[in-house]
Amino acid sequence: MRDNGYSTPVPRRENELRASGPGEVIQYQLSDEELAKYRALPVPQKQGKRPIDLRIANTKAEQQRRRAEMKEENDMPDKKEGPACGLTRENLIEQVAKGETLSSIERAWGMKYNTIHNWVKRWDLKGINQAKAQELLDQAKHPFAARGVEETGCTEPKEVLNSETERLAQENAAMKAENERLLQERDDYKRAAEDLESKTLEYDQFLDQFHEAKEKLNDELELVVKARDEYMRMYQEQYAFAQSYYAECSILKAERDELLIDRSALQDELTPIDSDPVNHPLHYTRGGIECIDAIEAATAGLSGSEAYITGAVIKYLWRWKWKNGREDLQKAAWYIDRLIGGDQLEQAK
Repeated sequence: MRDNGYSTPVPRRENELRASGPGEVIQYQLSDEELAKYRALPVPQKQGKRPIDLRIANTKAEQQRRRAEMKEENDMPDKKEGPACGLTRENLIEQVAKGETLSSIERAWGMKYNTIHNWVKRWDLKGINQAKAQELLDQAKHPFAARGVEETGCTEPKEVLNSETERLAQENAAMKAENERLLQERDDYKRAAEDLESKTLEYDQFLDQFHEAKEKLNDELELVVKARDEYMRMYQEQYAFAQSYYAECSILKAERDELLIDRSALQDELTPIDSDPVNHPLHYTRGGIECIDAIEAATAGLSGSEAYITGAVIKYLWRWKWKNGREDLQKAAWYIDRLIGGDQLEQAK
């Protein structure tokens, strides 16, 4: 690459190889005499930094001294009560009241130029003059004058004290009234706290009773649940029994229907073909013997009501199954009772 004075030249390879790698390290240790010689040399001063003294920098006393200096610097108050010469706010007010100027006071106390004005601002005395200084002195001597009380004679301080005493008495009375009000409020709060505590106890008792009643109700509920379960079990058993009973009834009904069918068929077989409902009714001619023949045979030797009653009994007992059923049996029983009653009368005679 051509070097025109503005471009970066290309490094040569042999120069890079010659300059690569660290050089030889030479170590040297100072003797005690040489070290003492260098320590005795003056320390160069640098602006803004603390000079390092090799002779005492590593000693314990120097470290303690530096720590003490740093502590003093950190503990230094931010504000001073007055200048270093000892001038106070009261001294300044007294001298201004005597007619001294700030400049004369500054020179008399040996202060730097224009330093007193800074302290005047810090003491809140800006614009102070002889009249204002005298007023401040009067206020310091007579505190009541600062409240606007005028002193016109030897009797006025007493009046001022009396008025101040009355004012303090009024304030004391007001404070007592306020104290009584606060005590009354405290008593009210105390009573309210006691009422609240009693109500809390009542509420706790009510809660205890409520929990007891709840436990009883839970016990009763458990009993009711057990009774319900037992009832359901019995109901299920009865329901199963009823189902089986109805099934058996259905079977018996079917069997009854079959028997009725068989009976009707048998009746048809036993019914004579030449039956006559007037002369020979079916319910009187079953079994091959007619009812009238049996009555005549049974009442032979009887007469009167005995023959009639005996025939009626035989008639109703003969036909009850094929005519009126229970009604015929009741009629037969009625005639039998009448026959028994008539027989008893005959025996009594």
